[in-house]
Order: sequence, then C-alpha cells, then structure tokens
Amino acid sequence: REATLAVVNTLAPIPKRDEARALLEHEYDMWRERDEPRSSRALWGLAWVELWAGRWALGADCAARARDISVQYGLEMPQDHLPSAVIAVHRGQLDLAREHSERGLELAHEHFRGGPVQLMAVLALVGRWSGDASAAESWFNKAEARASELRWGEPSIRWWSGDLIELLLELGRVEDAIRFLDTWEADAARVTREWVLAH
Repeated sequence: REATLAVVNTLAPIPKRDEARALLEHEYDMWRERDEPRSSRALWGLAWVELWAGRWALGADCAARARDISVQYGLEMPQDHLPSAVIAVHRGQLDLAREHSERGLELAHEHFRGGPVQLMAVLALVGRWSGDASAAESWFNKAEARASELRWGEPSIRWWSGDLIELLLELGRVEDAIRFLDTWEADAARVTREWVLAH
C-alpha cells in the first residue's frame, strides 16, 4: 500500500494522472472485497487524482466513499475530510468546505499536535472567496507557518499559494507577495512543476 501511494505521489504532480489513476484503481479492485479500510485509501488517492484532472464530481464521490468507510470502521481521521474540503472549496461550496475543514481540525486537535496544513488553507480560501479578507489572512498565515515548520518544499502541495499572493497584493503587502512568489517559483523550477510555473 505504501509503495503504491509513494509511486502515485510521484506521478500525480508531473502530471502523469492516467498512470496514477490506473495504479489506484488496481489497488481498489484488489482490496475492496478483502480489506475495505485498505481500499478506502485507494479511493482517497483517486479523489485527489480526479480533483487535479478537473473531474470534480467524480473526485467528490471517491472522497465521500473513502470517508464513509473510515467512519463505518471507527477509523475517522483528519485526512478523511481533506479531499472533500479541497474539492468543495474549488467547486464554490463554501459551507461544505468549512464543515469538512472544521471537522478535520477538530479530529486533529483530539489526536495530534498541530493542524493539517491544507485544511487551514481551505478555511483561508473560504474566507477569501466569501469576502472576509481578515479571516483569509489569518488562516493563510497559520497554513504557511505550519508548512514551513514541516519543511514542505514540494510546490504542488502548496496549491493555495497563488491565492495567498493575490490577497497580499490586494492588501498592499507587495514585498511579502514577492517573497512568497519567489519561493514558490524557485521550488517549482527546482522540481519542474510546469503547472505551478503557469500559475
């Protein structure tokens, strides 16, 4: 399972999504009748592949099925809400995105030190896209601080960076915007993430 996910995580940002999808579909087919929790991890991965492939309804369905299995087995974790939250915010379903993010952060508070970075970023986008610049800035700051603490150097998993930079420009914080942009661009050039460079 871990080897499959490692290969998928390598293929997805390149992007070689068809290959990543095929691996995850094979994993799901292999385990769905024998080990539902394991098969749910494949569904979770498929949710991300379909999100970045632009097939948002299918991604949301995979995310919901994966989450339902985790809840059914008493294995609900913060990351079970992550793809649902990210897909919802990209679809403009801000209340749903907030609901999943807050539930994920609640679970993280119960079980872990620190919150999931991307759930914080979703709440930042909810604030930004609902017109609450103050909330957006606060959540972006929390997400960036945690990402720095974790030393996230892969630019494709910091997918909120473009929105953060735009918000900083709107707030007149040009130097901060340039600093974030330069870091994001340098990381994208280092690992040749063309879609990040396009952003």
